[in-house]
Amino acid sequence: WLSGQVRINRYGIPRVLLVGSEADINLGKDHIKECGSKVVVVGEIENATHLAEEIQLRRATDVLLLTDGLLKEIYPKPLEDLEFRRVGVFQRILPSDTLLGIRRSIQIAGMPFTSLRAHTLSTSRSHFKKFTEYLYLIVLSVPVLALTLFTAVYVRMKAGSKIIHKQERVGKFGSTFYMLKFRTMHRDAEEETGIVKAQKDDPRVISGLKWIRRSRFDELPQFWNVVRGEMSII
Repeated sequence: WLSGQVRINRYGIPRVLLVGSEADINLGKDHIKECGSKVVVVGEIENATHLAEEIQLRRATDVLLLTDGLLKEIYPKPLEDLEFRRVGVFQRILPSDTLLGIRRSIQIAGMPFTSLRAHTLSTSRSHFKKFTEYLYLIVLSVPVLALTLFTAVYVRMKAGSKIIHKQERVGKFGSTFYMLKFRTMHRDAEEETGIVKAQKDDPRVISGLKWIRRSRFDELPQFWNVVRGEMSII
């Protein structure tokens, strides 16, 4: 019964790595023994600092986090990598956690656990979404490329040599990247006026480029951000 709860879309006997304090690990082993489940405990470690290495070394298929406070040691890395490798990671739910409103839980060896994921989408759905995005890019590549080249030439005529504007953004898991846009404002415009919200008749916009902003053509370079995996098509 335990093996059915722990193993997710895999075959064979689960090889479980227990993580937590000595007392919590002993409690977990006692529960597993009492259940008589077909599961192999391949290791016991006190913290998750080197979790990925321990999993690879012991060829574990699943991880049971038995002590509170371990999530911060594995999120977002290596939890994201473990999810990609289809290693099941489960956090034991303590009585105090019920105050957080955790609704979805599973029983493993008579103890409540919740499955941990680095993404809100499952791995298969995340891969499908990424496949769909690349499919859109392939289908739209010719018209988008033609429109981008046309817009680039037009912006070059109106704005001069520097036609790409970069804005630093915070992406997935706190990583930073530069979002690309065609430049439609005068250089150093914000140094003169400060950072203000765009207006209908914004004096910072270069003459002849207002329609580029209205049509959102200035965002065409962001398709490159999508190709690089920095942004997503909504």
